[in-house]
Amino acid sequence: MKTTLSKLILITLVAACPISALADVPDRISYQGIVTDISGNLVGDPTPVTRYVTFRVWNAANGTAEAKLVYSERQELTIFKGEFSALIGAGEPVVGNPLGYDESDRGPDDINVEDVFSDSNRYLGVTVDDGTSAADFEISPRQQFVTTAYAFRAKIADRVADGSIDATAIASASVGEAEIIDLSIATQDLMNSAITTGKIKNGTIVAEDLADGGVTAAKLGSDVGLWSVTGSHVYRGSGRVGIGTDDPDTALQVEANHISGKGQIAIVDTSNPSTSAASRAVITGFGNNIGSASTGRLWYLGSTGQSNNDVRFFNHLDGLLSFGTNNNTFMHLVRDSSSSAYRVGIGTEAPAARLHIDSGNSGADPSPDASLLIDDDEATFIQINSADDTAAGLLFGRGTAPDHGSIRYTSTDNIQFRANGNMTLMTIEGSSGHVGIGTTNPDVPLDVGFGTSLNFQAEKTFNDSGTSTPSPKTDSRAISIQAHAGVKANKYFVNSDARIKDIIGQSDTATDLQTLMKVAITDYRHKDHLSHGKGLTKKVIAQELEQVYPAAVNRSAGIVPDIYKTAPIEDGWVELETDLAIGERVRLIAGPDEVTGEVLEVRDGAFRTAFAPEAREVFVYGRQVNDFRSVDYEAIAMLNVSATQEIKRTSDAAIAALREENASLKALLESQAAQLAELQATSAKQASLLNTIAAQLSARGTEPDAVVSIERAPVEQ
Repeated sequence: MKTTLSKLILITLVAACPISALADVPDRISYQGIVTDISGNLVGDPTPVTRYVTFRVWNAANGTAEAKLVYSERQELTIFKGEFSALIGAGEPVVGNPLGYDESDRGPDDINVEDVFSDSNRYLGVTVDDGTSAADFEISPRQQFVTTAYAFRAKIADRVADGSIDATAIASASVGEAEIIDLSIATQDLMNSAITTGKIKNGTIVAEDLADGGVTAAKLGSDVGLWSVTGSHVYRGSGRVGIGTDDPDTALQVEANHISGKGQIAIVDTSNPSTSAASRAVITGFGNNIGSASTGRLWYLGSTGQSNNDVRFFNHLDGLLSFGTNNNTFMHLVRDSSSSAYRVGIGTEAPAARLHIDSGNSGADPSPDASLLIDDDEATFIQINSADDTAAGLLFGRGTAPDHGSIRYTSTDNIQFRANGNMTLMTIEGSSGHVGIGTTNPDVPLDVGFGTSLNFQAEKTFNDSGTSTPSPKTDSRAISIQAHAGVKANKYFVNSDARIKDIIGQSDTATDLQTLMKVAITDYRHKDHLSHGKGLTKKVIAQELEQVYPAAVNRSAGIVPDIYKTAPIEDGWVELETDLAIGERVRLIAGPDEVTGEVLEVRDGAFRTAFAPEAREVFVYGRQVNDFRSVDYEAIAMLNVSATQEIKRTSDAAIAALREENASLKALLESQAAQLAELQATSAKQASLLNTIAAQLSARGTEPDAVVSIERAPVEQ
């Protein structure tokens, strides 16, 4: 419902009271009006209604800009048959932002009504709530505040007309001490130069007109008579001194515009030439507003209390606190508005860490986790010096343990790394360069003095009595070095002293040879080619070896690259289809960050862990398994030694038998050769005899019926 004011009556009521110095002007404006709806019907007829009425005083006849609003308030009024009455100045601040900005600082809590009329262009705007949730509009037009007839006399009511007080206006002896209220006439009551020598008749006030002690401090303003003189010194025993202000809040308060390079207060040492920089100390405060609240002070230098010796120097506002020399600032204290943490910058006004030392731009981005940042465009170092025969280093604390770990340079020129309650875990020996892990006296370049127990699963173990146990059993072994890539060395040595062993017996070489012959050598490439490369490898497969030689295969927890894919990640959710289950652990890599975390939730095409890196993508390496197999190649080598010995033993026996058989065959051959030679000799004799007989027969002329020819046949040896 739209409302309009059909009749407006503005009445200013002044209480009837004698005009005296004690009379007060009312601080309310009486306002009465009649309001109708858009159809001309009186609001609240026949039943009274209660509505909020908003009164605003503007400095313009139209427009609702914030700069035009001088005063606003609202009152809950009863409207009966269109009529309502109000005392402007008795309302409450306007709530909400009906005009699009906050009006609370223009209400009666902050502005007195009499202070609103400091200018003649004032207009009253009235808005009546129509009782619905719809926006209410100001009744148009606005009414201008004007002057009533006799109010024109108010122009001179606050002063005395020129020449109106003369000798005849004041009866003789009519103004005495009783007629003047103590401290009622002060400096601010008199215009500048209002009382001159021309206003006082010469000789009117002479010494005898003033009784001894008649003019006391109570008859004088606070700025007269409280200074005491002693020699060349002037002082006040109490009170406050203001320069540029008549209401000082401190013992000495100076209010003046800042003079460039000179400040508001200068302390000069007259023993030095005035042109010397060392002769002048300057104190300044831009925008200084000293008040009762601590935020009213721009900066503060002083003690923290009456009962201690502490001194504080700080900036009350949210700005820099800078220190410098040679007319240049070099150190700054600033509050980080995003975290409310305080930071110190040396060489920078925008420190990126709790302590930021800037000697040049290195080009590297600062880490948000750094508390100390040293930035330089050249080589830079942190130097820690200590006396001879003493240690120096960095200490690390946590919780209630202030010395939980450290990096120390010892008095013997060693570097120690300490952790877990300041235990020395690694030592670099200064004289030899040897590194000791778990020992403070390394005997070799890398000396590992302890091992960590890892659980392995073996298919066959031996108990204390030497009896073989074929069922799987978990075995804990101490490991000093674990490598996820290759280890290169010219030699390596394994402790094998009999005095550290419980010897069970010699290995069965025949069985070992049979086992070795079952070991399969396989050609393969690694799935994790980023870590191991793509080259061909010729070795055993642990699962295959486990079937024929389980003693050479160990089982422990490990990560397998069974997923090996990149996927998006957001709020811990990895968007990738896998068969991971809740409770399994998976290795995730996001740039320099890497974790093996537990799967907390799974859904179609995604799983979630507690890992939430800043990166938007993550590389899912694979899951952790508890039966990750590793091969003891030394055990295979020793199996090969035993099998080789068996081959040597059996081959030696075979060779001996062959040699014996060869010797026997050689003797037999030699015997047969002798017999053959004898037969050949006999045959030769027989052939010679036959030839002789044949010759004799031929000589006699007798031809035999058949010619017999005997030739020597060759003999194969």
